[in-house]
Amino acid sequence: MTPVAQIVSVGLGGASSDEQVTEVAATLAAAGLPAVARVFIEDDEGAVERALAADVGLTVIVAGPGG
Repeated sequence: MTPVAQIVSVGLGGASSDEQVTEVAATLAAAGLPAVARVFIEDDEGAVERALAADVGLTVIVAGPGG
């Protein structure tokens, strides 16, 4: 099984968020770990818990200042 990752962007929106997620995805891909999902969620504990429950090898959280 090939290791994979999902990227979860918490409480971020707009172009800067998309740029951050794209940079993380490129870094993961360069390390041989493709991002199979990009998830954008509100800054909410329940939403974060659901994102962390996903059945993937690695979950990378991207959050803004104070996140």
